[in-house]
Amino acid sequence: MEQWTDVRRAVLVDGVSKRQACKRFGIHWDTLKRILQHAAPPGYLRQQAADKAVIAPWLGRLKELIEANRALPVKQRYTVKRMWQMLQEDGFAGGYTTVKDAVRELGNRRAKWAQLGTQFGPTKVTV
Repeated sequence: MEQWTDVRRAVLVDGVSKRQACKRFGIHWDTLKRILQHAAPPGYLRQQAADKAVIAPWLGRLKELIEANRALPVKQRYTVKRMWQMLQEDGFAGGYTTVKDAVRELGNRRAKWAQLGTQFGPTKVTV
């Protein structure tokens, strides 16, 4: 943001040429044009969610592993790393983080903590 205002001030107020501004600030010509068009840097907003092309064919198998995992005793449950290894044995070519993120989305069905109000009747205190 600071460089943005410095570039705009140099070109628009101080009269520095565009070519000289590109050299001085080390920016590309297209970047300079963009800076001069907008008073502030335009924000970035993703139009749609990222495509899950790598994990999409494996989501069914991953759901099966998560459901089977819930039936196992706590000490025998699969870790995400083990699930990833099992998917790799079946032919999955994606990375560990992809599986970890998918498991987080699919398996996060735990009940939320609920806070209940408690009411007690008046008590008698003897001193």
